[in-house]
Amino acid sequence: MVLPWRNGRALRRIAWHIVTGIPEFLSHFGLTIEMMKDSATVPFSAKEIAESFRKISDDAAEAVKQQWTDEFSKQVQNAFGRDWSDAAILSLLIKHIIHCRGQRTVLMRQAGLEVHGIYDSAKEEWSRMGQGPPAI
Repeated sequence: MVLPWRNGRALRRIAWHIVTGIPEFLSHFGLTIEMMKDSATVPFSAKEIAESFRKISDDAAEAVKQQWTDEFSKQVQNAFGRDWSDAAILSLLIKHIIHCRGQRTVLMRQAGLEVHGIYDSAKEEWSRMGQGPPAI
């Protein structure tokens, strides 16, 4: 059996990728935001990763709030081989985070860990809420 982290990122590495990717992504497209110190070193503690995510999310929200202007949102830049407005690039960052959260969900289930609902209840939570699986 090939373990999931042997051919890709481990669960904590994906989580850290989200944290470090936010300032890298935003600064690449023109916002000034403090970069993560020692971003190549993945913390072992989930608590430390979560605290770092909260801090960088607050920093990112503040950077967007302070620096995002109508003029900024109309700029077009080449990203990943396509021309995108800066507003579309911000949307892409959000979608990338959602994608990585989905990857973590799969790895958590493969590892036998309980997945907690984010937008709705996860299947692991249904029985505690007196629900069965959906009919569809």
